[in-house]
Amino acid sequence: MRSNSLSGTILSEIANWSSLEQLDLSHNKLSKTLPTELGLLAELTFFDVSKNSLSGSLPSELGNLKNCRKMFFEDNAFVSSIPTEIGNLKRLEALRGGGNVLTELPTELGLLSSVDIISFTDSDITGFIPTQLGLLRKLRTYDVKYCAVVV
Repeated sequence: MRSNSLSGTILSEIANWSSLEQLDLSHNKLSKTLPTELGLLAELTFFDVSKNSLSGSLPSELGNLKNCRKMFFEDNAFVSSIPTEIGNLKRLEALRGGGNVLTELPTELGLLSSVDIISFTDSDITGFIPTQLGLLRKLRTYDVKYCAVVV
């Protein structure tokens, strides 16, 4: 459903698609918050809601997407902490959340043993880079430019 000028909200009934493996709602005009019910999509391997007008907090239920390999929520209007539950996503290979207002990086990012890319460019992140990121042996790209993180 990428690039279809979809507007309105993401309905919680999307959780009824229990066998859904890929959800790409990027490049639309979706607004409001992400429904917590997204965490019920246990088979989801690809999740992209980038380049919309989504706002509010990132739901902790995103940490329930244990099969997710790629998660993109960049270029929205989220004002949120990054849920610590994101550390539950052991299969995650790419995480992109730039272009939002995100608070400090959680130490649980260090639990993402399969992650190759972490990008929070232009996210107003402040604080320190967690030393736990040193545990990420597969990490090739770590991008926090235009943030106020301290090395």
